Amino acid sequence: MRSLERLVLCGVYADSRRIFDRYFLALSLLPNLKSLNILTNQGFKGDHLKELNLEELSTDIGMTTPQWIAFLKSNPKLRSLQFRVCRIIPEKPADLVPYCTSLEELYIWFKSKCDSYDYGAFAQLPNLKHLHIIGKYQQTDSTVQLFRSLVARDPQLLESLSIKRGMLTFDETQEIVHIKSLKELNCSFSDIECVDLLTQLTELEELSILLKSDTDISNAALRILKSCTKLKLFRIYAENIRRDFIFEAYNILKEIREPSKQPPLSLEVPYGKFALMKPEEERRIDPAYIRIDPKHAA
Repeated sequence: MRSLERLVLCGVYADSRRIFDRYFLALSLLPNLKSLNILTNQGFKGDHLKELNLEELSTDIGMTTPQWIAFLKSNPKLRSLQFRVCRIIPEKPADLVPYCTSLEELYIWFKSKCDSYDYGAFAQLPNLKHLHIIGKYQQTDSTVQLFRSLVARDPQLLESLSIKRGMLTFDETQEIVHIKSLKELNCSFSDIECVDLLTQLTELEELSILLKSDTDISNAALRILKSCTKLKLFRIYAENIRRDFIFEAYNILKEIREPSKQPPLSLEVPYGKFALMKPEEERRIDPAYIRIDPKHAA
């Protein structure tokens, strides 16, 4: 047990404070424990966490802002923090920023009650490289401010950005495409014009986009392939994409890629018609340039 590095606490229910005191006393004696995932809030008190020395925390427990600050102060090596549910986000998230200087990865929910400053402050995290935003928000001020602050960072450090349960607006996308350090992007749109802007992110290596629109995404996706020559993975979720898209993408890749220097592009398109290619169609594509994931394409 003393060599244990990662632990998941799941389904632990206790009404007695004494029981949880014993749990965390035992955890505090594990010298190599670096990662903790807590999937219960029954009987848990926030001050238990300050006894640990973690590098990763994923939790659905609610704590007061002073309890969060006490935990962060006692865990200065924390690199990854995941708020699993919206209700546990502090009223003023910006209050936590001064105590997260080692944080490289953050999973954060957006709350409509917080103002734009509260989220824009996360751009001040000196080592933030991976940002995951969760939650459907009604106003875009908070996200625009956050993305604008990330753009202003010198040097830009953010490498991956994931936004779930919310559609990006044109204004938000305009800010994102100025984060030139991005290598991974996962987001959703309702407007094809937003997709067109992504051609500016020329350092991308992985791109996952969902378009909630009847508009054909094919031309916009082809323009991305031409501009983002470092792509290794391209996932497209769209209601409308033409049958010849794969062959058009293949022709572009033959022009811009050198198989001896780059692995084949992994292209994932969720349409069964691409999984049922005829043998003569398959022979038209050199797998040195492009690979279609049959699990995702089916």
